Amino acid sequence: MAAWGVKPFDNDGASDWAYDLQGAYGLSFVEETLDQALESGEEYLEAPEGEEAIAAAEVVARMKRKWSKQHEYSSQIEAWIESEKIVPTGAILDKAVQAIDLVLSPKSELVEIWRETGELTDWSQAVLEIKHHLLE
Repeated sequence: MAAWGVKPFDNDGASDWAYDLQGAYGLSFVEETLDQALESGEEYLEAPEGEEAIAAAEVVARMKRKWSKQHEYSSQIEAWIESEKIVPTGAILDKAVQAIDLVLSPKSELVEIWRETGELTDWSQAVLEIKHHLLE
């Protein structure tokens, strides 16, 4: 995992995912990402799927106009959201919350990685901020 911060798009996996989002129409790409994490995480959620699930959940939260701190890594996401003008359904909001819960669970490789770095608390708070925005 190549990460330079604890925010949703502060890693290579999420940045690559955000680039792929630019070619998507509607929420199918976002929903497929959440579904993949939920399905693969039934036993153990690998870091790449977790990073993408966090990015997808952040996009859903931003569609509710609940913005985390904007920075250079999220500008393409904001442009995509503005062009799509989609309001997320209750079903996709639920999937995003479930994915966040899974990412933060003991079955998540990201929890292990962030614990090893000594930044688990900061990373967990950043991920919980997304959940808070989803539930508002």
